[in-house]
Amino acid sequence: MQRDRFTRTLVLAAVLILLAGAAAPPTPWINTGVPSDAFWIAKAFHTKTYDMIVAGDSRVMKGISPAAMAKVLPNISIYNYAFDHNAYTGEYLSALEALIDQSSPHKMILLGISPQSLTLEAARNNAFISLRENDWSDRLLKRYIEPYLTFFEPYNVYAYMNRLKGISNVKYFQHHHGDGWVASHKEPEDPLYQIGRYRGRFDGNQVSAELTRQLFDFVQRWRHAGITVLGMRLPTSAPMLQLENQHSGFDQERFVRAFEEAGGTWLDFNPTGYHSYDGSHLCEDAAIQLSIELASKIRQLDTRQPVDAKTAGATAVGTANR
Repeated sequence: MQRDRFTRTLVLAAVLILLAGAAAPPTPWINTGVPSDAFWIAKAFHTKTYDMIVAGDSRVMKGISPAAMAKVLPNISIYNYAFDHNAYTGEYLSALEALIDQSSPHKMILLGISPQSLTLEAARNNAFISLRENDWSDRLLKRYIEPYLTFFEPYNVYAYMNRLKGISNVKYFQHHHGDGWVASHKEPEDPLYQIGRYRGRFDGNQVSAELTRQLFDFVQRWRHAGITVLGMRLPTSAPMLQLENQHSGFDQERFVRAFEEAGGTWLDFNPTGYHSYDGSHLCEDAAIQLSIELASKIRQLDTRQPVDAKTAGATAVGTANR
């Protein structure tokens, strides 16, 4: 009798779990390619070295494709090591350096700059930090086991919110590539979505002189070590560019001047000339276009030319404090 009761309870529980899973609203996130959890753990704890590392926040993560760059730079190995809501902290900058192949004759680090990546709030709260806090057991679970347990994932709050609002057709598509790039787009597109999220983000949280000064110190150190350091501001939408320029405290002209005095090479692109699906991030086609144009500019550079950075440090610090 007791065994029959246990069996009935087990069967009932299984039926309820299946019904709950079937009744859950469809998640708006459509992830393909490398399983998401495995992708992020492999990225955060990456150890393979490359000729070139691409760094930054989600705009870089979604906006620069190493595979597209390789069409122009076939003999240079490239990895996208950018993360959501990321900041240029000392820990992150050191991690970039560790991924450079020191025996390569083409050692390069590309820094994708956004005002948010130089704020203290992003330095305290970003995906790079949270992912690196996973211990070995969490890493094992997320990389090798959780990809097979997607049916048991918690209900997605955004799916319920969209259902309550009568919106059921919003989809976010993300394809995770093994080279660190996340190709993405949204259907239907919402060019003002991120603008609303960014309003107020820089209140009491403007670009940090401390983080900026530290970044220039790393640039100068890398140049003395024979690493070519490239910088660029990732293109975005016109409303986002205006918002950041007015409220973030980021002075691009001064930043570029100090970056170059520290030994870096700045690359200019049309700041609003590429298609964004949410007001901040580039869609897949625009990211590929930007990546090819970026690689073409890099190919034109003479990366072996030495840079005199003897006096760059003092100038960079002075600029960051303005």
